[in-house]
Amino acid sequence: MSLIWGVEPVLVPPITGTAHLVRLSAEAAMKVLQAQPSDVLTIVAGTPYNVSGKTNLIKIEVVEDALKGEAKTFGE
Repeated sequence: MSLIWGVEPVLVPPITGTAHLVRLSAEAAMKVLQAQPSDVLTIVAGTPYNVSGKTNLIKIEVVEDALKGEAKTFGE
């Protein structure tokens, strides 16, 4: 996937699961993009994790919920 306007790549530790991915994404958004707790994130990833070419996951989360560990897990 090509990086386009509005995408900010951030290096994070290896992902251990979807909840971990969501939390790390919210933390990075707050640190790098100065996201606010009420902001909404769109997370695009692939499973299995750490395997390139497998983009098959899109999650939309509120930053505050993601940081509390209350991220929704619809479809899991």
